[in-house]
Amino acid sequence: MDDEAALASDVQKLYAASSKLCFFLAQNLNDTSRLDYKEFGVDIAEFDRDFGVENHPALKDPLRASHDLVTGYLRSAGELLFSIGSLLALPAELVVSPGVLARSVAIHSAYAYRISDPYISPLERCNLSLNVTKKAWLPDSKTRESLVADIEKWISVHGLGKPKDITQEERLVASMFDEEIAEHNSNRQPGQRKFSILQDDNFYARLSRLVHGDVTTLMSALIMAYEHPVANKIYVMFDVLTGLVTAYKTGNRVNDVRSGSIENYDEIYYVMAGLVAGYRDARDTAERLFKIRFNG
Repeated sequence: MDDEAALASDVQKLYAASSKLCFFLAQNLNDTSRLDYKEFGVDIAEFDRDFGVENHPALKDPLRASHDLVTGYLRSAGELLFSIGSLLALPAELVVSPGVLARSVAIHSAYAYRISDPYISPLERCNLSLNVTKKAWLPDSKTRESLVADIEKWISVHGLGKPKDITQEERLVASMFDEEIAEHNSNRQPGQRKFSILQDDNFYARLSRLVHGDVTTLMSALIMAYEHPVANKIYVMFDVLTGLVTAYKTGNRVNDVRSGSIENYDEIYYVMAGLVAGYRDARDTAERLFKIRFNG
């Protein structure tokens, strides 16, 4: 078997493993979303009685609504991830769809990750979720203006400001990885480790260009799939890894906050670590064989 055939075989095995991981992680996100809500040292119902606005659609139960929003984003990220796994299992030359779905996984995961931060206060959590809610689409513009005004008043009354990195999606996703340094991982137990893949493989910009139909990105991807199908598969899988890593980080965090079992997330971590290493090796081999350079 020559080098190119060996590379194709290795990539196909990694593809199959990635598909299975998408399914497994999607199921765990769904399971985690169904765990009971927890707010350390705080009774959620009591907090909402004290800080909620009676009969208001967005402010009646602000803390519970924050946890509801996390649950919603977890489930949607899981559905999208399941779709990616299904696509990877098809005997087809995919170019665009996995990356487009992976970008949505990353965004939905990033919102859930940020809102579920265990190191912020309940009021800060409400502030985050309400700032996300302010962007919600409503068919009646006057109703929306009234809703936004009520939310801004509530935020002001409680002395809260605009949170960082919550409105710009690319920065929101990137903020998930700000704390990733070797010293952090070295003293963490299983279930608490973090990935640094996006520090040197930041493909989010490429994903955005795929979503918006950028001519250069789209046409170069199609040409790559025709000329070097193995290299295209590697590109697609780095797209998918963006979704897998962000979904893992979010599921792991929410699972920990809600006191879920860590065994499955530990297994996911080790499988994903192997995939990251495998695709980096495949990328290096492809760059040598095809004289190309992978970039975002």
